[in-house]
Amino acid sequence: MASHQEPHGVDVHSLFCAAAMDFITAYCFGAARSTNFIKATAYRAHWQELYATRKAHGFFEQELPGLSAALRRYLGLSLTPAFVGAANRELEDWCRHMSDATIEDLQKQQEGSPSRRRLAVTANTVNDPVVVRAIIAGLDKEEEYNGAASPIHATALQRRELTIASETIDHVLAGQETTGVALTYLTYHLSLSLDLQRELRSELLSSSLRPNAKYAHGGAAIAIPDSRQLDGLPLLHAVVTETVRRYAPAGGPEPRVTPAEGCRIGSYEGVPGGVRVSASPYNLHRDETVFPDPEKWDYTRWLPKNGVAGATDEECLRDVNRDETHHCGHILELY
Repeated sequence: MASHQEPHGVDVHSLFCAAAMDFITAYCFGAARSTNFIKATAYRAHWQELYATRKAHGFFEQELPGLSAALRRYLGLSLTPAFVGAANRELEDWCRHMSDATIEDLQKQQEGSPSRRRLAVTANTVNDPVVVRAIIAGLDKEEEYNGAASPIHATALQRRELTIASETIDHVLAGQETTGVALTYLTYHLSLSLDLQRELRSELLSSSLRPNAKYAHGGAAIAIPDSRQLDGLPLLHAVVTETVRRYAPAGGPEPRVTPAEGCRIGSYEGVPGGVRVSASPYNLHRDETVFPDPEKWDYTRWLPKNGVAGATDEECLRDVNRDETHHCGHILELY
């Protein structure tokens, strides 16, 4: 028996993060410029090590940025190890390379006639950089309507390449991690119950699903159901949603600053402006008044009861997981 066929373990968290990375970078930059972390295992391991390195040392830069900057500037002291800065720069350069290559390809497309540009997009949809194209369209619109009067004229509009790279790295870094975490815990719970696996498989193979696309693989056409149909499957929805609730892939404080005029937050009236506030999904998902026995992974809490879905629970979970940037990972956690 060949060595690669012998029984061996699989780091499913690493694999799921790799799959998410390949998907997200293809969505951001187009498939031709995306990563291939599923197959490029050596570079994947290197990249994930860089990412893990920076994660463990983010406190001072995130929570005390002013103090960190002042110590570096006036005393030459850094509260963060030098190797963390090196890891950050390598990750930024890695993303900038993909982003710049995408921008260059789009600029080349613009050199043709309008009909040729439309043909290039429709004929090669898999390589269409959806996210980068949307960012460029937004910047173009802002410049057209506001020009030099735009509040982002001196920053985003004048430094477009850097702006696009900065925006896409947020999607890439956050998206691959949250999706990988959710898939890992979901797989763990499915592995504990063969009955649940059978029920889920039966639902996925149900006659109610109607394929709306086909994917060619190895000479065979594989039917793919519409994503909206998959979203409507009650058991699939329940196991995914409960996993996201119980394990909160983005479980950090999610800090925000209140608007200048002040606001109301929950039952707290008259919260002044310019105040840093935060709410951790990890904690909010353990509100026993909304989620009884919150530490238990119980997918049945999301199944319809007497034909009615748990709307209150759904709204609480949705509000907790919403943010202004709404990176790709929030979508991929559920798909």
